[in-house]
Amino acid sequence: MVATSFIILYTFFCLKQKDPLNILISIIYLIPYHFFFSFLFTYIDQDPGLFPIWKDLGSIIFLIKVLLGKHHKMNKTTLLLLSLFFILITLFFFQVYGKEDEALPIYRLYINGLSIAMALSLLYLDADSLRKLVRCIVISALIIGVTNIIQYFVIREALHFFMEHYEINRYGELVFQSVSMTIMGYERMSGFVGGPNSLGLVLSFFIILMTSFYAFNRGEVTKVEKSFIFLIILLNIFCFILSFSRAGWAIFFISYILILYFKGKLSLVIKYLFWGGITLILIAFFAFSFIPEVAEIIQGTFSGEEGSAATRGDMVTSSYQELLYNPFGHGLGASRADGAVFAESSFLNTAFDIGLPGVIFLYLIWFYFYLRMKRNGNNIIYIVSRSILIASAIACFVSVNPLEWPYFYYLWGIIGIGINPSFKDSKNEA
Repeated sequence: MVATSFIILYTFFCLKQKDPLNILISIIYLIPYHFFFSFLFTYIDQDPGLFPIWKDLGSIIFLIKVLLGKHHKMNKTTLLLLSLFFILITLFFFQVYGKEDEALPIYRLYINGLSIAMALSLLYLDADSLRKLVRCIVISALIIGVTNIIQYFVIREALHFFMEHYEINRYGELVFQSVSMTIMGYERMSGFVGGPNSLGLVLSFFIILMTSFYAFNRGEVTKVEKSFIFLIILLNIFCFILSFSRAGWAIFFISYILILYFKGKLSLVIKYLFWGGITLILIAFFAFSFIPEVAEIIQGTFSGEEGSAATRGDMVTSSYQELLYNPFGHGLGASRADGAVFAESSFLNTAFDIGLPGVIFLYLIWFYFYLRMKRNGNNIIYIVSRSILIASAIACFVSVNPLEWPYFYYLWGIIGIGINPSFKDSKNEA
C-alpha cells in the first residue's frame, strides 16, 4: 500500500512538472537509493509492490515531456542509431521469451537509459538549467557522502541485516552473500547504495563533475561556495578510497587526464595533477593511518594476492572462449542466468547477451556520439562528457558495473548532455 501510494504521488509529481528538468533531478536524487527504498517498502508492506517501476515512469515521462515541449530538432542519425539499437535489444529480449526474470530488468534498464539520453539531447538548456543541475549534483554528493559515513561507522551491521547482505553458509557461519562486499577479508564501504562497486562508480561520477566545476568554473561563485564544494569533494574522495572500487578509480583518473588534455593547457595539467596528487596523498595518508587495511589491500591488488584480482584473468579467458563458440549471443539477461559464463567485464557480458556484433554496434554508437560531442566545441560541458564516455567505454572491458544500475543512468545522462547542441561553439562555462 505504501509503495503504491509512492508510485501514485511520484507519477503525479512527474506529470505536474512544467520544467522536465525537475523530473531528471528527482531521478538523480533517488536512483542511488533505489535498493534501500525497495527493502524499506518490503519491510513495511512485506513486498516492494510497484515501487521498482518509479524509474521507468520517471524516464519515460521525462522523454514525453521534452518531446511535447519546445526542444531541439532531432538529429536523424541519432534517432536512427538509437531506434536500431532499441530494435536489437527487443529482439534479444524475445529470444529468451518465457525466461524473463533476468531479461526484463536489463531490458527496462536499456529503455530508461535510452529515454534519458534522447530527452537530454533534445532539451533546451541554458545557464539556469546548468545551475540547477550543478546544485543537484553538489547536494546529492553531500547526501551520499554523509550517508556513507553513517553506514560505515555508525549503523554498518544493522544496515547489512536490513538489506539482506548476509547469509548462513554450510558451516553455520554468517557471511556476505556477495564476495564483492569484502576485499582481502576487509569490508568495503557500500553506503546506502548497497554495493561497494556501484557506490564507487557513483562517487567517481560526482567527483569528476564537481572537480571540473571547481577547477574550470567561470561563473559567479563565492569563495564560501567554492570552499563548501571543496569540502564535499574531500568527503567523497575519502569514501571513494574506502569503496575500493578499482573501476571507479580508473574512470576518475582516465576522465580527468582526458579533461585536462582536451583543455589543451599544459600549465593546467601540471597544476591540477600536482595539487590533485597532493590531495590524494594526504587523504590516503589519513586513511592509512586510521584504517591500516587500506595499504594492505592496495598492495594486494597490484601484487595479485587479492582474490578477485587474481581470478579475474581466468574468468575473462573462459568468457572469450565461450564467445568464440557462440558469437551471436544467447539472449538478453543470459549472462546473469544460472550456469552462465560470467566475466567481470561489461563488454563480454553484453556480448554474451546480444552477441559480438551487438556490442560492437553499441561501441559504434558511442563513437558517433563522441564525434558529435567533439563537433559541439570545446565548452567544458562537452569536454567532460566525452572524457567520461571514453573512460567508461574503456572500463567496460575490465568491470561489469559501468553497464549496470545505477551508473548506467549517469552514463547515458552525460551522453545526452554531451550531444545536446545548446552550448555548441560556445565557450561560456557558466
